[in-house]
Amino acid sequence: MAVRSLTVCLRAFQREVHLLASLFESQTNSVGTQGFWTSPPRFAAQSYSIVRLHDSWARFCRTLILTSATGNVSTLSGSHVTRSPAVASGQSSLDALKATYTRNQRRRVLWEPRWYEPTDAIEAAGRLQVHNFSAISAALGAMGTGVGELGDCRHFLAHRSELSNNRVDVIRARLGLPSSASVQEIANSLVPGGVRLYEFWWQELLLRANAAAA
Repeated sequence: MAVRSLTVCLRAFQREVHLLASLFESQTNSVGTQGFWTSPPRFAAQSYSIVRLHDSWARFCRTLILTSATGNVSTLSGSHVTRSPAVASGQSSLDALKATYTRNQRRRVLWEPRWYEPTDAIEAAGRLQVHNFSAISAALGAMGTGVGELGDCRHFLAHRSELSNNRVDVIRARLGLPSSASVQEIANSLVPGGVRLYEFWWQELLLRANAAAA
């Protein structure tokens, strides 16, 4: 069996991140000649970019950990990762992972860990006993605000609840913005280094992704 490389899932994530970054900057005002939205509301493209970036990060963490558990993969540094002892021959990594949780924890048939949450993703990697756990846990658990703030803004856009707004209020306070500031205005705020907060988020995600796949 050919050895797979974690570079593949990393490159896929990088491509999506850069496409979303371009979309965020361009604030595209059309979706093609056949689209119904020829003039969407202001910030529509940026809202999409925020939600999609968060979901892309979750997919990357999921793919990285499940692929590592399957084994016969190489890291960016060339290290060989063998199959996890928690994954039986012929068993999928996801099935092996779900088997480590109690029935109450996996009540829903389609249940999976919250891959976007560093603690949940690291726990999943630990339950699977992946052989590159040290790199994954160090990268996903590193200090930084990008993952959490991106998640809070994504959840507000998706749910518009009082709880999600309260979490976004923490970001507004950190940036010195009024309570009326929209999530899109938050993402457009300039931070040290002269970049927009959205750019700061995706740059942090790429750094974590590279370290996790190393």
